Amino acid sequence: MRTHRLPQFCEGPVGGKDVSPAGRPRFAGQRPLAAGLACVLVLAGALWAVAAGGRDFAGFFKLNNINNTADPVTLTLTMRVFNYSGSDVTNATITLLGSVVPNQSYGRFVGVAIATGQSVTLSSRFSIPQREYQLWQKGQSPNMMAQFTDSAGNPARCKIELAPGPVVGGK
Repeated sequence: MRTHRLPQFCEGPVGGKDVSPAGRPRFAGQRPLAAGLACVLVLAGALWAVAAGGRDFAGFFKLNNINNTADPVTLTLTMRVFNYSGSDVTNATITLLGSVVPNQSYGRFVGVAIATGQSVTLSSRFSIPQREYQLWQKGQSPNMMAQFTDSAGNPARCKIELAPGPVVGGK
């Protein structure tokens, strides 16, 4: 009669030798190391895939000098934008677009240059509808869009993902 052994990473007695005196399962050879390494590699690959499919432009913003007693609300928007696209960007136009009124432009920054892997800090005064400002107060971020010519000479338009946070640094 042939007996089958459970894999060494299974709990329970198998030949009476797979459980340590402390009651913990024992592992055979390098299997746990190989399994752990495989898990780490899979997770690293998943993180790389997310980053590769991630945002080309992201950053932080803050609001100050806010006058919200009338409509429109006037405020100063300062943001630090990071370029994760893998290419230098020159002569870009970054536009503040409306969420309440789609494609409504509330202002822009022109002639913006951001080297790959670098950031730039931009600041300007804007007038936006009271409803737009209320959305920002509830956690929605300003809708910023970068338009530029890519390294192949093609027009590009990319959303800038912004979150409230520090805007110090950058050029």
